[in-house]
Amino acid sequence: MTPHKEQETADFIELKGWQGYTPPHMVQIPLEEYRKYIESNIKGSTVEIALQEYDRLKEENLHLQENVWNLENRIRELESELGKREQIADILERITGAIAKDMGNVKWDILNKVEEVKKIVTDSDTVADRTAERIYRKRTEIKEEAENGRI
Repeated sequence: MTPHKEQETADFIELKGWQGYTPPHMVQIPLEEYRKYIESNIKGSTVEIALQEYDRLKEENLHLQENVWNLENRIRELESELGKREQIADILERITGAIAKDMGNVKWDILNKVEEVKKIVTDSDTVADRTAERIYRKRTEIKEEAENGRI
């Protein structure tokens, strides 16, 4: 073997794990020779393939194009739905902000009314307590006068 052939065989052994056995239906050829064989079968920018394989590839390509078209439509639908949901979210946010503002005003009004009621109740209790205290003192005076015999 020439040094060049030995190198090719060494490359083959290293890459393919060749152990010296070649099945009877196969032959060993250098990679460069196989590359030339492939290039000789390629004519220009085209390759010869079986008509059935071409039809299968063409049909598969049509299915893939249809899938891409369907997926693009679905993406557009989802983007539209997302846009609608974002608009709804914005509207709800504005409404809840307005409600919160109104509720704040209502809460403030309620608190003011509660304070007014507390004041009225407190004043009423004070008036009632003073009246009750006067009545108690008057009864006590009358009782004392009755006991002392002045009445």
